[in-house]
Amino acid sequence: MFLRIFLYKIKTGIRNKDYFIWNLVFPFLLGTLFFTAFSSIYSEEKIDQINVAIVDGNKEDDSVVSKVKEVFDNIEFDNGKKMFSIKEESIDGGRKLLQDKKCDGVMIVNSMQDIKLEIRDNGVNESILTEVVNAYKNQIEIKEFVKTKGFTAGNKDPYIQYMYNLIAMIAMLSTSPAMCNIIESNANMTKVGLRIDISPINKPIYQLATAASAYVIQLVITLLSLVYYVYILGMDFGAPIWILALTGFLAAFLGNSMGFLVGSIGNAKEGVKNGILLTIVLIGGFLSGLMVGQMRMIVEEKFPIINRINPSAVITDAFYTLNVYGVSERYYNALLYMGVLGVVFTLIGVVLSKRSSYASV
Repeated sequence: MFLRIFLYKIKTGIRNKDYFIWNLVFPFLLGTLFFTAFSSIYSEEKIDQINVAIVDGNKEDDSVVSKVKEVFDNIEFDNGKKMFSIKEESIDGGRKLLQDKKCDGVMIVNSMQDIKLEIRDNGVNESILTEVVNAYKNQIEIKEFVKTKGFTAGNKDPYIQYMYNLIAMIAMLSTSPAMCNIIESNANMTKVGLRIDISPINKPIYQLATAASAYVIQLVITLLSLVYYVYILGMDFGAPIWILALTGFLAAFLGNSMGFLVGSIGNAKEGVKNGILLTIVLIGGFLSGLMVGQMRMIVEEKFPIINRINPSAVITDAFYTLNVYGVSERYYNALLYMGVLGVVFTLIGVVLSKRSSYASV
């Protein structure tokens, strides 16, 4: 029964022209636009070395600055050249260099994990420095940070983060068809749902089969998008295509499970639930950095819990982690988190669906 429903929904899904225009053609066009706009900006602003002033904010322990400086001295470009030119300064001296445009940022070191960064503007140098400092502050052991793939082998273009968010958006587009399939099976909303309720079909199996069909279609779209970005546009995500595909596999699953969950909540009409999903996708995309590149980092600093429950941020962080840290423990943790969150959403959706009842249809 599951397979028959699954194959039927696959056939009906691929015949939906509007679905493919918005879920496949639109991401292709948007990705091309991002590539055209950001690649030229990065090539024009690309630099060889970032000048940084480091300030001792902890007068009781002079060794802290030296240790932090050692970490940043070990970060190199692909050609082996040091990424940062670091100069120890007083707070006034550092800010004077920043004001005179003789350095790109001032790091005020209060402790090994407490570093305040002051930058001049939002250029490429400043963006890279901000990313590295935030990455360092999220580490527990210094040696772990030094040994990671980090910015030495991944794509150092700060604008690549917009592509992470675009992939997250593509994955989240699967929320709508997954939700619509669940709504279609409700007897109080559609004639199909009424027939399902009076037939011997097991409703949870039917809903899981339809959700699986939406997932497979969206997974294919996600993978095609990755192939287009990597092989046609030549974008560098800092990892082999098969690793990117694995990440996309779980990203599409997370987006699909979110749609399954929302579709199973209550007996609200399709328009209401579509509005809920649209709000989640748009606001979630904004908070994860789709419109403003540094927004995810800002949210991480101010309200980190939002990045833990925002599916777009979770997906974006997985691709960011892959590029910055490589196939590491942190990357596997990101995959595990996506998978667990997707399973939890699906299970909650199944429970809510089984509990649905109607006074009349």
